[in-house]
Amino acid sequence: MAGVHFVNDHSRWAGAQVGHDAQQVAVDVSLSARELGTKELFVVEDAADDPRFQDNPLVAGGPAVRFYAGAAITTPAGHALGRLCVLDPTPRPEGLPEHDRQTLRELAGVVMDELAHRAQPRHREEILESITDAFYALDDEWRFTYINQQAEALLECSREEMLGEVIWEVFPETKELPNYEEYHRAVETGEPAHFEAYSPAFEAWFSVNAYPFDGGLSVYFNDVTARKEREHTLKEREEYLSVTLSSIGDAVIATDRGGRVTEMNAVAERLTGWSHADVEGRPLEDIFQIHNAKTGAPVESPVQKVLSEGKTVGLANHTVLTARDGTEYQIADSAAPIRTDEDDLLGVVMVFRDVTDEYERREAIKEQRERLEMALIGGGAGMWDWDMQTGDAVYDERWADILGYSLDEVESDNSFFERHTHPDDLERVYDDIDRHAHGEIPYLDQEIRMRHKDGSWRWVLDRGRIVERAADGTPLRMVGTHVDITERKERERELRTVRRRFERFAENVQDAFFLLPTDYSEAEYVNPAVERVYGVPAEDIREDPAAWLTHVHPDDREELLAGMERQRDGAVDWPVQQEFRIQHPDRGRRWVESRLDVVADDGGPPRIAGVATDITERKESEQRLRLQLDTLRQVATGTPLRTTLRDLIAAIEAQCPGMIGSVLFCDRAQGRIQHGVAPHLPDAYNAAIDGVEIGPAAGSCGTAMHERAPVIAEDIESDPRWADYRDLARSHGLRACWSVPIFDSNDEVLGTFALYHEQPTAPTEKERTLIDQARSLAGVAIERHRTAETLRDREQRVEALYDAISILTQSETPQELAEVLLDLITDTLDYPVCAVRYVEDDRLVPTVASPPGREILGPHADCAVDGPHAAAEAFRTGTTLHYNDVAEADGIDAPSPLQSVAHVPLGPYGSLSVGMTESGSIPPFDVRLLDVLAQNAESVLRRIDHEQELVDAKETAEKMSRLKSAFLANISHEIRTPLTSILGFAEAIGGEVEGARRVEEVDHASLARFSSLIEQSGQRLMDTLTGVLNLSKLQAGEMTLDLEPIDLAAEAAAAAHEFAPQADGAGVALELTEEDTAVWARADRSGVQIVLRNLLSNAIKYTEEGGTVWIRARTDGEHAVLEVEDTGIGMDPNTADVLFEAFKQASEGIGREYEGTGLGLTVTKEVLDQMDGAVAVETEQGEGSRFTVWLPRAAEEGEEPERGTSGS
Repeated sequence: MAGVHFVNDHSRWAGAQVGHDAQQVAVDVSLSARELGTKELFVVEDAADDPRFQDNPLVAGGPAVRFYAGAAITTPAGHALGRLCVLDPTPRPEGLPEHDRQTLRELAGVVMDELAHRAQPRHREEILESITDAFYALDDEWRFTYINQQAEALLECSREEMLGEVIWEVFPETKELPNYEEYHRAVETGEPAHFEAYSPAFEAWFSVNAYPFDGGLSVYFNDVTARKEREHTLKEREEYLSVTLSSIGDAVIATDRGGRVTEMNAVAERLTGWSHADVEGRPLEDIFQIHNAKTGAPVESPVQKVLSEGKTVGLANHTVLTARDGTEYQIADSAAPIRTDEDDLLGVVMVFRDVTDEYERREAIKEQRERLEMALIGGGAGMWDWDMQTGDAVYDERWADILGYSLDEVESDNSFFERHTHPDDLERVYDDIDRHAHGEIPYLDQEIRMRHKDGSWRWVLDRGRIVERAADGTPLRMVGTHVDITERKERERELRTVRRRFERFAENVQDAFFLLPTDYSEAEYVNPAVERVYGVPAEDIREDPAAWLTHVHPDDREELLAGMERQRDGAVDWPVQQEFRIQHPDRGRRWVESRLDVVADDGGPPRIAGVATDITERKESEQRLRLQLDTLRQVATGTPLRTTLRDLIAAIEAQCPGMIGSVLFCDRAQGRIQHGVAPHLPDAYNAAIDGVEIGPAAGSCGTAMHERAPVIAEDIESDPRWADYRDLARSHGLRACWSVPIFDSNDEVLGTFALYHEQPTAPTEKERTLIDQARSLAGVAIERHRTAETLRDREQRVEALYDAISILTQSETPQELAEVLLDLITDTLDYPVCAVRYVEDDRLVPTVASPPGREILGPHADCAVDGPHAAAEAFRTGTTLHYNDVAEADGIDAPSPLQSVAHVPLGPYGSLSVGMTESGSIPPFDVRLLDVLAQNAESVLRRIDHEQELVDAKETAEKMSRLKSAFLANISHEIRTPLTSILGFAEAIGGEVEGARRVEEVDHASLARFSSLIEQSGQRLMDTLTGVLNLSKLQAGEMTLDLEPIDLAAEAAAAAHEFAPQADGAGVALELTEEDTAVWARADRSGVQIVLRNLLSNAIKYTEEGGTVWIRARTDGEHAVLEVEDTGIGMDPNTADVLFEAFKQASEGIGREYEGTGLGLTVTKEVLDQMDGAVAVETEQGEGSRFTVWLPRAAEEGEEPERGTSGS
């Protein structure tokens, strides 16, 4: 077992591991967390004998660890992230050898390097070149390893001059600068260095940031000379301003552009309670804490607002500053930006002053004004003042307005009031006034009705008090107010209406409503729905408010009782919400949510108003959602399939008490059931149904797979689909089985989810919903599992394929490549039916085929390139053809046993065919692999072709070399021989003439013979040069042939006449066979003569004395034909193919039997090629030869001549 374990304060989790499943454990359980910060390598030889770990669950339980060794995974900064560890269930008393310890440390370092590498941003070099900072990197010997363009510019030195050089040697003056000390300190401590330094060499200030790393130092720097100069200027200005600020009466604080305090005067020190020395450089918010006096909410810092907006701002009203000692000051004024001449923001100056006294005075005046206005308005009250002795009354405008009158319309006596008061209320008014006069009530307070000007009645709250009495106590004067409460009375009436409607509503809703005193002593109101929710009649709850508790689930009752006790004691925060379970006598276990709150009528005791709702469906939905989330989490995290399905079944069984869950898989290839997961079914039952054939009577599960629909067997004993398995189910106590098929995303059956019961039963709607959910989740889990397996299989296949392709590329011949290709497909890709076809004579011919392929292909093995076979179509179109079901593909000619086929073109060379006897068994991914394989094979074939072309070229070159040698030998002989004769006979003539004193002494016969021999030798030499010249012109395209109607019979006769003397001299009969009519050919006259002369010359030359040479001219369909036949020596027919090559004769070299250059037939073929003609030879050794020439037949003599091509 091994793992990469990471550790935090709470737990250890596995980044990767093999051999055990504990993905995450508590930190106190983890072996990897032990001594992590102190020991680089932690080894436990036998955990079971080690007191520290004997009770550890990883040791005492699974995976039963006995031996542990872990190397710390440590960052360059020394922080341990976790360990790379190996574990063994067998103890190792000898511990871990030193070389293994070192290996473990090195591997831990590799893990850390990988983590660091993954954390690094990509395109590092592009980033370093694009940043505005100058940057260079140094190795551990202080040599430059990288310099960006900005660094080149600032250092005024090219990177070529610096790379690989020591920094102290390139810039020796740097040793005297802080750089030398800071760089060494950074490398030694591992901590970054940040500093600014002035370089005399560059007359500039630099800001430098140096970051050490393993093996060197990274340095970022910038030229900050301009900023340092501005800072110097600013410092001088600040000293000037400091003197100025001390003389200002208002508080002044200045900050830099970061909001940090740079200056404050004495007034600011007094108001904030901070001295300038204490706060310089600190953020303004640390000392300037302000809030709204009205709301207490913090107020945005004016400095931050100026920094963000860049303009002057003023403080809002009611702003309070809290000083260091807690004193609060009301402040006012503003803050403004400090800018350079170039309008660059340097900071902010804030000026404020203490306005506390002014604010308090203003607030006091405002408060007094508001009280007066409230008194006058009186909440909308109208004022009245009644002289109880005279009956006079004074009313204000509001009083009159309440009744719809203007003040002028109101009479100034009490009778106006009496006339407008409702008769039923007037007597009560005077009764209360009398009671108040006698001290029975402190003041007049009553609600009365008064008639409005429009005739309507208005409700008025009438309040008053006797304010003046006579010496004997007689009331003299009474004042008071009238308030229009008509709207309030309307609301009260509406509220009563609403309450009546509520009670009617409560009688008809599904939720339970109740009203109880806080001590639960009685039920003031309960609606009929309490019986539906709690299972207790409303009458029982009215008699005993706690009667419903008898139906509460035992696990929830104690908590409910404790809550009721806290409610009685007032120790709860209202409102209260509770969820609990009820065992309803008719509806089974139900979930109930109650919501309680305290309500109180005016003057009445508080009561508890409650609503109880049946939330069973919601809870069940939550359970289903939780089940879905848990299952999907397991699927997403790669939990083993059987674990996921087992947990799914357990969750469904928990929601369906008494049910037993099962997941079976569908083996589509075999058409049989495959056991999946059924943790609570008997093992014997699981074994018995494993492998059962799927069909219409295969129990619930096998039938559901067959019919692709749910199969609900409410009673196995009577269900016909269980006829063959009834005894099996009975023997294991199973009486009901509900099964639903599981589908994948392509609507293919993956298996079934089933629930069994020990009693005959039908599923409820809830159970059907759960089964559907389980079916869906199981489908996701199974399909995800199979997808993962497919991906793993694909990775393995691709790796194996690419490993095998190297063998393919080593093939030397097409045959060898085809055999390797066949082995790759049958062995690596596991396709038994395979064939490789190459193109031969416009047919695709199998070069190799697998044994099953040869058996299945049969007559389909060989096919025409332009035929209907799919392999031919793939070859013609250059496109891979893939059919998952051949039966459904139109126009496909394929062997009948094959159901799935793929034909992949091999470029211009042929095609590759793969087949399977099952439909859909060649996935698209494998087709892509076949494409890759075919492309590589095509490349190899092209390479083989190219190599063969090189070999052929080499052989051609060697052949041409041999021909050149033969040519030189022949031409030397053909030139030297006649020249020798010419020179010899000329010398003989000279000797003959020189030796004679008189002309009569000259032997004229000898002279004639010698001159004839000279002429013959000269002619032979001319013929040789003419043959070479003609061939050269023809091959160079310099001989122009005019094609016109030529009478071959006439040309043959002329040639026969020309060569008659030569034939006679050789003792050969030359016979001309003529037709009665002319034989017209489209040709060049001189070209025809070249052909005839060469053929006749050769025929006479190679025919012995007494032999015969025939010359014939005739027509043959669309052609005009010349034939030259002889009875000469003939030749081996196998050598006839090379006769038309230059310098070829039956005998070659200096010792050859017959003279000649061997160019005649070559010139003949070149001339005929340019006249669109042809030549062939029939010969036999010792029997003679016949040369036949075909030329295009001319329609008539006057045909317009055509200019032949100038090249061969």
